[in-house]
Amino acid sequence: EHNRKLEAFEKSVSSQIVVAIFPRMQSDTDTADYTQRVAESWRVGQAGTNNGAVLFVFVNDRKMYLKVGYGLEGAIPDITAKDITEYRIKPHFKNNDYNAGLVAGVDAIIQAARGEYRGTGRTVAEGQSRSRGPNFGFILFLVILF
Repeated sequence: EHNRKLEAFEKSVSSQIVVAIFPRMQSDTDTADYTQRVAESWRVGQAGTNNGAVLFVFVNDRKMYLKVGYGLEGAIPDITAKDITEYRIKPHFKNNDYNAGLVAGVDAIIQAARGEYRGTGRTVAEGQSRSRGPNFGFILFLVILF
């Protein structure tokens, strides 16, 4: 089902999206560096436009990264890629529902590439501060204000 959806998307807009699932990274380097090198060697997207995106999932390492070619960076900037991985995919993966995570991720990436994606309205920092407890910087600001 995923392959048919991605193939239909590529035929309709010419951008290419690939989902690559590995047991683990084959390098000790940084995830961003490793995925950059792999994506470049695969030449995802149309020649000369680099309008491709690769969702890398490293199951045993519990890591993922959405690598976007420069031809799609306007539609899928870093903040959108991070929103998709953190808030669309990761919650499903945490519940061991990898298929639902991939469906949500692929749908969100396609929406973003078409300019139809709407973010969650949260920043990564907000998501982290919720898991850590109260935002003391905000509380301190209110105390100084009063």
